[in-house]
Amino acid sequence: MTTVLRDKFEMLSNMTPSLEDGEYVFCSLPNEGSKVHNLNPIGIFHEREGLTVILEKGEAHEAGFETSLAMRQITLNVNSALDGVGLTAGVAACLAEAGIPCNMVAMDPPAASPLLLARNRVRYSR
Repeated sequence: MTTVLRDKFEMLSNMTPSLEDGEYVFCSLPNEGSKVHNLNPIGIFHEREGLTVILEKGEAHEAGFETSLAMRQITLNVNSALDGVGLTAGVAACLAEAGIPCNMVAMDPPAASPLLLARNRVRYSR
C-alpha cells in the first residue's frame, strides 16, 4: 500500500510533476439554471455567484466562452493527504517567485490534482 504523505517537505520532495496535453480555460455560468448540459468540464465549482467550469480551450470556444486566458495543466503526481499542509503553499510560492500565475485544484485521490498555469508562462523541462 502506498504511503499517504502529510508533511510539507515529504510532499514537495516526492512530487513528480508532469505537463499534460491541451489548454484549458475557466468559464463562468450564472446561477439561474446553471447546467453543464453539452459540456465536458475537467472541473466544476459551485459558488454563490454561479458555476465555474474548467473546459478544454477548443470546447470553450465552440460554446461561445472567452478563451484569451488559456492555461496549461501540470499534474503534481504526489500521494498527498487532503488534510496535508504546505503542498499548495510551497508550489504556489515557487511559482509566484518566478512570476507565474497559477490556479490549484485539489482532487481525491490527490495524486491526480491538477495545477493550471497561464500557457504563455509554461517552460517545462525535467
